Amino acid sequence: MPASAAVGSPINQQNITANGQTFTNSWLPFIRAVLGAGSFTGLIIAPGFYPGQTLTIINTGTGSLTFAVPATSNVANGTSCVIGASTARIFVWDDLTAVWYQA
Repeated sequence: MPASAAVGSPINQQNITANGQTFTNSWLPFIRAVLGAGSFTGLIIAPGFYPGQTLTIINTGTGSLTFAVPATSNVANGTSCVIGASTARIFVWDDLTAVWYQA
């Protein structure tokens, strides 16, 4: 997404306090993940709303975020998808395979 497209886009802030939590995208293109202490695993992204939908998850914490297996997390590469501290990942929803792919 060009930088100009992101100007003024609201951010959905979600507090991550336990393993297995779900990121809800609610039509907003950005999620700021605010972490409690430590890293979290088994995370899930709720299904997308339309083909080609993009979602950026920003990890503002000091720990990492690791997703669950694809059938649970809705993320194509599942447990191989790790968002390190102070980094972000962009995902694209594919309605035919019903999973998010890292861009």
